[in-house]
Amino acid sequence: MNKTVLLERGQQRRREVVAPSFTLLPRMLVGTNRIATLHTRLARFISPFYGLRVIPCPVELPALNETIQWHKYKQHDLAVIWVKNQIRTVAQSLK
Repeated sequence: MNKTVLLERGQQRRREVVAPSFTLLPRMLVGTNRIATLHTRLARFISPFYGLRVIPCPVELPALNETIQWHKYKQHDLAVIWVKNQIRTVAQSLK
């Protein structure tokens, strides 16, 4: 949740855990009273495996932009080009 929104409500965010990946978050929630914010599609997919409940976020969040990067010496590598095209195709189908 946006820190400004919390302050306006007179609340403070208490960050207990920081995960290096969204896919690790569900494991850090099981058996606790913690909450997490993650991609809707991921939350809906993964929640049944962990017995977690998915609820809408009470505040509007900005769009999340995903980026990829590769070494400039690999820009003509056919495998890198293929992966970039696959990611672009899938991302465009999700809009």
